[in-house]
Amino acid sequence: MGEMNVVLVCEDDHDMHVGPLLKALVHVPSVRIVSKVGHGVDLAGRKEFSEARHVSSLEVALQDKSVEAVIVSSVSGKLMDTLKKCIDKKKHVVYMPSYCEEIELMHKRAANKKVYLFCLFPLEHDEAVQQLIHALSDGVEDEHGSSDNDIGGGVRLIRLTGRLGGVPGVAVDEEKSKDVLRGWTAACLHLAGVLVGAGVTASGESATSAASAINVDESDVAVCTSSVCVGPTDCDVGHAMSLHAKFEQGAMVVCETASGSSYGTDFRVEVVGNNGSMLSLANVTSGSVCLHRPVAVRHCIRRLSYEERFVGAYAKGFRAFVRKVRDEESEDGARFSCGMGVKALMMSAKATNKKLSFSVPTLPRTQPPVGVLSGQAVGVCVCGAGRMGQIRARALNSLPNVKVVCFIDAAADKMQHVSAEFGCAVLGDDQLAGALANAAVQVVVVCTTSAAHHKIIMAALNAKKHVFCEKPVALSLKHTLECCKLACTSGLALYTGFQRRSDLHFMRTKELLGAHTVQQIRVTSREPNGHNDKAYLLSSGGFLYDSVIHDIDLARFYAEEEPVEVYCAGHAFDGELGRAGDIDCVALLLRFKSGVIASIDNHRHANYGYDQRVEMFTDEGAVMPGNESVSLAQQWTESGAFSEPPRPGRFFFIYPAVKDLSFHFVTSLVGFLCSLFMSLFPRLLDVGFFRLSFQFFFFCFHISCINYWYYKANNGPSGPRIGH
Repeated sequence: MGEMNVVLVCEDDHDMHVGPLLKALVHVPSVRIVSKVGHGVDLAGRKEFSEARHVSSLEVALQDKSVEAVIVSSVSGKLMDTLKKCIDKKKHVVYMPSYCEEIELMHKRAANKKVYLFCLFPLEHDEAVQQLIHALSDGVEDEHGSSDNDIGGGVRLIRLTGRLGGVPGVAVDEEKSKDVLRGWTAACLHLAGVLVGAGVTASGESATSAASAINVDESDVAVCTSSVCVGPTDCDVGHAMSLHAKFEQGAMVVCETASGSSYGTDFRVEVVGNNGSMLSLANVTSGSVCLHRPVAVRHCIRRLSYEERFVGAYAKGFRAFVRKVRDEESEDGARFSCGMGVKALMMSAKATNKKLSFSVPTLPRTQPPVGVLSGQAVGVCVCGAGRMGQIRARALNSLPNVKVVCFIDAAADKMQHVSAEFGCAVLGDDQLAGALANAAVQVVVVCTTSAAHHKIIMAALNAKKHVFCEKPVALSLKHTLECCKLACTSGLALYTGFQRRSDLHFMRTKELLGAHTVQQIRVTSREPNGHNDKAYLLSSGGFLYDSVIHDIDLARFYAEEEPVEVYCAGHAFDGELGRAGDIDCVALLLRFKSGVIASIDNHRHANYGYDQRVEMFTDEGAVMPGNESVSLAQQWTESGAFSEPPRPGRFFFIYPAVKDLSFHFVTSLVGFLCSLFMSLFPRLLDVGFFRLSFQFFFFCFHISCINYWYYKANNGPSGPRIGH
């Protein structure tokens, strides 16, 4: 195979691709740069390219008959014109991921001219990513070559994190930052398509099925770009982007990208398969020294720039291009679907116009019920004697001067064990009125199925009882407002249980944020297989009401403001849930008024444990709590390193937070902390007071938007999604 003479087109001094591109070509001797066009990088001082001559225009360079191909690194918005000139001269072209709406037309033009138009998506050629693709297709091999650790032959959810560090020009040029981010996000989305295609192939489907599976309808793509400044000045640079997409076979994809990471290039991938297992790709770093001090453990990891991280991927990409041109290799399904990522990103531009606006209802103000139970023993009636009701009751009984007086449950005749444990009666739901008439009961805690919340809350408030209710307050905005207004006019407390705000790890994360500027919020919430029985899921009011609402509240907790734009897409991989109008996999995208963006992914079936994580990307780096593992034990063998998975059940995780939240609820009633209504003014409260339950005033927002999502999920033209 002889040398391939090429022309390099580069008109940008701060092009993110030219650095790794030139270093990669040093290791690809079959490619020889004979001329360069544009005012970009100067090749005169590089001995490896000293023979390359600078020419005045692309037309002049293309007149050289020895030129076989053109490498287009950057053309400052002139990509289409540059590609057209090269294709018309029948030159093969390599171009970098770019934000260009008409790129598909150029691919068709190249096919008609019988030349190769190759978009070099470096992520696809990265060695670590190729290992991930291999593991997805063939399983994870042990030292004996067996690969029984697969993820079920198919993909349900992909989350990619791609934050760029050490990219020239990003910190000084706003438009450059936007262009870099668009192209980089296109590359990430393209990789998602490759992974979905590999998963479909692994399940035994044909290459044709794999190609079809990675199709994306424009109504199933949404993108949100943050305009929060993270630069050293007041300029609007250092953008972040979150992109959500739903592929034709149902796989959900969440891409989080940023163009100005202070801690270096951050590239991670998670793939959840059909059986609930997860494959993940961690960061590639340099250095592993740790400094252990009393205040913290510092991991002394040297930051990798984009060029350092991906130069090898560029080299492999160029070798693939040369083989494709010289050996006339056939198209390899998703692997060479070069326009897919760019096409999907173009469709996402329309998705940014899908805005939903919400108005928060005005509630009447009354005197806050501070100390209404001061000096009294607090008697509690717990409605719902199931798992959550028992957890709440144990937390309440552990508090001083608080006692569970009775339970109400539809299956009271089967709750003798509850009566024995708590030393009180478990009454049937037809005895609710009698329980509310009991003078020993001052508080009602509602832990029933969601559909019963409204009826019990209204009955309790009319009986002049304070109420603590598991989310949601009700399954409609109308019923939610009825409960809230009655609590306000009656001077009674109505709390909603969002215990994650009281969790130690999430609280500490908020404290670590300090005064840093938050740009991106990421929430991951995946539940173990079989965590809830099917009967419960079908009566819970739906995935959004039952589970995802916690993640929405957590995003608000960190943002300290309300969303102004919402996008939600979901899919039912479980046929029974789908037939009931529910979903088991969902991705949400929220934009807040300040420009902060939050992306949420939630899945019902994670067989590797209860996966609850958040991550904040800020001007100073990232802040994140990890999962609680079964233990900290590790085992290192020739087969690999093994550590314990996250705890299998969420109640290991939430009980301390439930107890803490119960404490704040009760103590507010007896006058030790601020009241429910003061929580309507969160900016007046310090961080500690955020441990109070979720402000019910803003809960109306959740119900209104979730009600809308749920309606669209059941009535949308092609399954559960929203985007209008």
